Amino acid sequence: MKKISIACLFLIFSGGGILVGSYFIKTTQTYEKQGRTFAYRGGDKENGKRQAQLRGCSLGCHGKNSEGAPYDGFAAPNLTGLFKDYSAEAIESVLRQGIRADGTALYKMPSSTFQYITDQDLSDLIAYYRSIPRLKDAVTYRKISLTKMMQISIGDIQPVVVGATNQKRYNRPAYDEQGNMTGHYIAHSICAECHGQTLEDGFAPSLRIVTTYQLTDLTKLLTLGEAPEGRPTDLMKYMGAVHYPAFKQQEMTNLFEYLNMELFLETHE
Repeated sequence: MKKISIACLFLIFSGGGILVGSYFIKTTQTYEKQGRTFAYRGGDKENGKRQAQLRGCSLGCHGKNSEGAPYDGFAAPNLTGLFKDYSAEAIESVLRQGIRADGTALYKMPSSTFQYITDQDLSDLIAYYRSIPRLKDAVTYRKISLTKMMQISIGDIQPVVVGATNQKRYNRPAYDEQGNMTGHYIAHSICAECHGQTLEDGFAPSLRIVTTYQLTDLTKLLTLGEAPEGRPTDLMKYMGAVHYPAFKQQEMTNLFEYLNMELFLETHE
């Protein structure tokens, strides 16, 4: 029995060495950043605060006050410090491309949706975080759980490095007759985090269901988490209570109009 135990321990520790080695090889791999032009232009701090709420930067993955928090086996950093410590260009790379200043990749940053944030909204977000006090880090370590390390090592979890913006047909700007693309922007830069980049391939239901809604139905769903006919919506109850009260009524109207446009329906068949 002792020999078996010693053998098992040897396999566990040697396997762990291989695992950890593989993990560090993957996390130290660097990626070339896209040569995007982004110039921080100052910003509207109030809109930046609203963007932080809508996009889950505050009251979400990074903690109630963006002070950092454990998140799904990872450690989401303190944004009240990060936005002050890094250049605007480095922040753009992290948010839109999923690449740190040193070229290494992030694993949980939702860059597939943040890649569409406008320069102005990004500038407003930076202005907001640079205007508030630096809070003490709520997470004093930068560890990844063993389970996540294993998933990374075998390729189950991939870096979130994002390709060029608007590569796919459903990501192209979609205008209605008035030239209004606000609904498209909201759908692909906010809703897509849960509903997927096609708006029907995520873990949340297809947004084609909105074609059966009235505007009042969508408004109640977004702000109160109440779906038509009393359907259960645990996720939307949370989003409606915490994040989406920050939507303006006109934005919800634009979103409703976009999700009922022929162009949206044609490109999502």
